[in-house]
Amino acid sequence: MGGLEAEVLGVLWAADKAMVPAEVRAAMGDDLAYTTIPTILIRLWEKGLVHRTLRVRAYEYSPAVSDRRPSWPPGACKRRWTTPVTVKLL
Repeated sequence: MGGLEAEVLGVLWAADKAMVPAEVRAAMGDDLAYTTIPTILIRLWEKGLVHRTLRVRAYEYSPAVSDRRPSWPPGACKRRWTTPVTVKLL
């Protein structure tokens, strides 16, 4: 996920309701082009990170994933090697 996608998702996490692209843009500031926000929201929707529903004439978006990080036990993601890897040069 890119930085702009993460920022848009952060706005949706902070909201208490689903938002249309204009609301997301207003929450982020008006520095970005209007078409940028719908493009990012569509990409997030295609990746399954947001839900979208049609509201009158525009889609509204809400997060499909939690903003909480999974808590893994220490060392759960570490791979242990039992034998060293050797490379022979010819």
